[in-house]
Amino acid sequence: MEGGQIQKQAQQYKVSIIGSGNWGTSIAAIIAENTKKHSSTFHETVHMWVKEEQVDGKNLTDIINTEHENVKYLKGFKIPSNIIATPDLKTAVESSNVFVFVLPHQFIVKVCEQMKPFLPSNTIGISLIKGFIIDDNSKPILISQKISSVLSVPVFMLSGANIASQVISGPFSEAVIASPDSQSSSSSLKLFTNLFTCSRFSVKTSSDLPSVELSGGLKNVVALAAGFIDGLESGENAKAAVMRIGLSEMIQFIKHFYPKTNEKTYLESSGVGDLIVTCYSGRNRKVAEAFVKGETKGDWEKLEKEMLGGQKLQGVDTAEMVWKVLKAEGMEKRYPLFVTVYEIAFEGKDAKSLYEVAAKHAELFPTVEM
Repeated sequence: MEGGQIQKQAQQYKVSIIGSGNWGTSIAAIIAENTKKHSSTFHETVHMWVKEEQVDGKNLTDIINTEHENVKYLKGFKIPSNIIATPDLKTAVESSNVFVFVLPHQFIVKVCEQMKPFLPSNTIGISLIKGFIIDDNSKPILISQKISSVLSVPVFMLSGANIASQVISGPFSEAVIASPDSQSSSSSLKLFTNLFTCSRFSVKTSSDLPSVELSGGLKNVVALAAGFIDGLESGENAKAAVMRIGLSEMIQFIKHFYPKTNEKTYLESSGVGDLIVTCYSGRNRKVAEAFVKGETKGDWEKLEKEMLGGQKLQGVDTAEMVWKVLKAEGMEKRYPLFVTVYEIAFEGKDAKSLYEVAAKHAELFPTVEM
C-alpha cells in the first residue's frame, strides 16, 4: 500500500472500532448506519472492541449485543443492531481491514502493539483521538503518525466540535477528515467520507493534518483554563479572554513545530468550533471547575473517578506534556496561558493568576495589525 491508498478488493471493506467510550459508541452508531447505507462498499457488521466490564453483574459486551445500548458510557441512547461488541482484540482486528481508533491517548501505543500480530494486510486506519504524545526529547508526536509507525498502515484523522451525546442524537454536528500526506488518494478520502457522512453529521476534508490533530489536543488545555474561570465565577468576559488567548497559543504552538500549517484550518470545526464547545460543555471544563471549587480537595484522579463515570480526563495529561515541550524548547515565557494552567493544575498556583495572563499576552503581542 503506497501513499495512503487502500487497494481495491473484490470483498467489501470491514470496519472495526477500537474503543467503546461515549465518543466511540456515538460515532459507531453513525458508522453502522452508513455501512448499511453503502452496503456495496462496506460489510454491514461493525465490530467494536470493548474492554470488558461488569455492569449490574452482566458483561458489558453482552448488554451491548442484546440491548443495543452502551449502558456504561452512553446510557439512554440506542445503537444499531449491526454493531457487534467484542472483548477480544484479536477478533476485532482479524475480522477487518478498516480501523477507527477511539481510545484515550494514554493507551493507544500499548493497544496498537497488541494489535500488530493479528493485523491483516492491506488495511487503513483513521484516528479520532484528541491528544498527542511526546518523545524522549519532549518533542510532540502526532498520534495518527504513531499508530501508523507501529502498525505500518496509513492513518487519517477526524476531529471536530463533537459532544458524543449530540452526535448520536442530532440534529447536526460537523467534523474534518485530514489526510496523512499530500499523496493520500482521493479514493481513501471518499471511503472515509462515506463512512462518516450522514444528514446529522457533516464532514469536510483537509490536507493540514497537524493543525487538525494538534488542535484537538491543545483545546483541552484551554478548556481547563475555562473551567478554572467558571470555578472562580469570573463571568463570560474573563472566559472569552481565556478562550481567545488559548486559541492564539494553540496556533503559535502548532506553527512552531509545523510552520507550513494553513491558518484557515483553525477556523474549521476541528479548530475554533471544537474549542468553543469544549470550553462550554466538555468534561475537562467540568472537572476543572470542580477542582477550583475544592471538591475532593483538588485531587484530579479522584475527581475523574467521581465525575466521569469511567471516562478519562485528557486535558490534565496534555497540559503536563505541553509544559514539558515548552520547557525543553525554552519557550515558557511565550505561552503564559499554557504555563499558568500547568502551574494551577500541578503546582498549587492560585487560579486567580489567570487574570494576569491577558496582561502578559498584551506585553508579548502589543499591537493589532490592520
